[in-house]
Amino acid sequence: MKEDVWKKIISCLKNNKKIKLLSPKSNSQKSEVIDIFSDYIRIQFQDTKRKLKIEKGRFLSAYKMLNENKGQWVSIGASHDNTKPNTLEGRIKLDFNGNLKGLSTATWVAAILVNDFDNIEFNDRNMGKALRMIDKSK
Repeated sequence: MKEDVWKKIISCLKNNKKIKLLSPKSNSQKSEVIDIFSDYIRIQFQDTKRKLKIEKGRFLSAYKMLNENKGQWVSIGASHDNTKPNTLEGRIKLDFNGNLKGLSTATWVAAILVNDFDNIEFNDRNMGKALRMIDKSK
C-alpha cells in the first residue's frame, strides 16, 4: 500500500505542479513543486522563493491515519507549537520524529492528498478544517 500511495502522489504531482491550499487566506503564498525524488518532494513559495522539503513519510502517515479512521472527519490541526496528537499534523509529527513541536506541513500534505485521491474529502465549514477518507466500495 505504501508504495502505491507514494507512486500516485508523485505521478499526479508530475502532471500538476501548482499547489493550491485547501482554504487559502488572502495573504497565502502560492507554491509549486520544483523537485520530485524517490523519498521527498520540494516546493517553492513564489513570493519569498523559500523552499520546503516534504518527506514521503509525512504523506504516508496522513494517508494511514485517514484510512484507519475511514468515514470520520480528522482535523488537519496545522500548528507549529500546539499540535494535538489526534490531528493529521500530530500524527505526521509523531510518526516522523516523535515530537509534537516543529515544522508544520499538514496544510500542504492535506492539499496534495485531496487533489490526488478522489476518496479523500475536505471540510472547512461545520467542524473546522478536516479531511476524511470515504469508502468508495459502498
